Amino acid sequence: MEIVSTTALISINETAFVILISFLIFMVLLNRIMIRPLRQVSEERTLYLKQIKIEIADAEQKIMQFSKDLETKKERVRKEAFDIVRTIEEDAGKNTAEIITEAQKKAAEIRGVTEKNVAGQMQEARTYLENEAKGLTIMIMEKILGRRLTS
Repeated sequence: MEIVSTTALISINETAFVILISFLIFMVLLNRIMIRPLRQVSEERTLYLKQIKIEIADAEQKIMQFSKDLETKKERVRKEAFDIVRTIEEDAGKNTAEIITEAQKKAAEIRGVTEKNVAGQMQEARTYLENEAKGLTIMIMEKILGRRLTS
């Protein structure tokens, strides 16, 4: 080994080559041990995030479809309910008309029966009053004349 006596800032000798080779070996080992696994994990995470984004998009699409289906069903149920209410109202109107007609018929029957009863009672009352009036008239005439009348 020879000693070089030049004073320079950088001197290139065998130790520089050994340091360079050691550095390259260190870089290869660092690449194998640390950088490749980190890249692999990073790529796996990127792939996982892409899959999650795709699943989120699919889920949002399904939610939109369910929302549309729900809105359609809601509208159909609303229409059916409206039809049922309308049908019930029509039936109620018909039933009301039938009930009113029936009530009017019953009222007419009751009025007819009542009128017959009243007419019969009035006839009885007239007959009774007529007989009473005749009896009173005869009694008054007998008292006025002072004698008994024969009829």
